[in-house]
Amino acid sequence: MPSGLILVVEDEPTQRRAYVEALKSRGFLVVGASTGEEASRLFPQYMPRLVILDVNLPGIGGTEVCRRIRRQHGKSVTIIFITSNDRLEILHECIEAGGDDFLIKGVTINGVLERVSYWMHAPARTLQPGQRDSILKNVQTAIRVEAPKTQNAAAPEKSWRTLTPESDEVVETLTHFIKAARAQAPNGFGRTVDQKLYILGYIAGVVNFVANSSMMLKIRFLDYLKATLYWSGVLDSDDVDDLVDSWYSFYGQATFEAAGKSGESDYQSWKTDRHAPRSLSAYAEAGPAT
Repeated sequence: MPSGLILVVEDEPTQRRAYVEALKSRGFLVVGASTGEEASRLFPQYMPRLVILDVNLPGIGGTEVCRRIRRQHGKSVTIIFITSNDRLEILHECIEAGGDDFLIKGVTINGVLERVSYWMHAPARTLQPGQRDSILKNVQTAIRVEAPKTQNAAAPEKSWRTLTPESDEVVETLTHFIKAARAQAPNGFGRTVDQKLYILGYIAGVVNFVANSSMMLKIRFLDYLKATLYWSGVLDSDDVDDLVDSWYSFYGQATFEAAGKSGESDYQSWKTDRHAPRSLSAYAEAGPAT
C-alpha cells in the first residue's frame, strides 16, 4: 500500500480532479489546491511526501511556491512540475527553483502515475546536488545551441510542423509504428467515438514511452505527439492543435488510459522482438467494455 500524502496544485479543475482521482485509485492520500497561496497554506498542515505543481498558477507562480517550500522545509518533499510550456528556459527555472522532475501537459495519467511511483519508492526524496547540477548544465548547453547566433537573427522555429518523418528519425519511427499498428486493425477502424478515443490514447502511450528515453524528447512531448497524430494520418493539420490543447478532457477516461498502456506494451515488443502491434485489432475484435 502506498504511503505518504500527495499535494496536487493545479488551477484547471478538470485536470486537477483527474490527477486526484487517479492517484486515489492507486491508494495514495491526496489533497488538491487551485492556487499557489492555497498550496502554501496547506503544505505545513499536511506535510506531503510529494507535490505535483503546475508552473502557471494564478497569483503566486509554481516556481515561487517551490522556492518557498525548499526554504522552509528543505529536502523533505519531492516536487514534480507539470507545464504546458516546453521552453528550455522554463525547465531551467523549474530545476533551479528546486524541482526534481517535470511532466509536459498532455502526458497520460499513466505517465503521471509512473513518475509518482518512481519518486515514492526512490531512495532519495529529491535530486542530489550532482544530479541537479548536471541537468542544469545540460539545459544551459541546449539553450545556447538554440539561441540565435546574432542579436538580429530570427529565433529558430520550434513547432510540431517542423518535425517530419524526413527530418526527424523519432517521428519517422513513431509514424512507421502507428501505421503498422493501424494496418493490423480492420478496415474502417476508428470511426466510432470509442475507437477514436482508443487510437488517441494508444498514440499518447507510445509517444510518452519514447519521450521518457531522453530529456529533450520529454521537453517536446506535445510537439512529438502532434507530429505523430498528423503524419500517421489520424488527424488533419487543422485539428491537431485544438485537440491536444484540450487533451486534459481525456484524462482519467478508462478507454484512453487502457489504450495508453497497450500502446507502450506494443511498442516495446515491436522494438525488441519485432512483434506486430496487435492491440488495435484486439480492441476492434473485442469491442468496447460494457
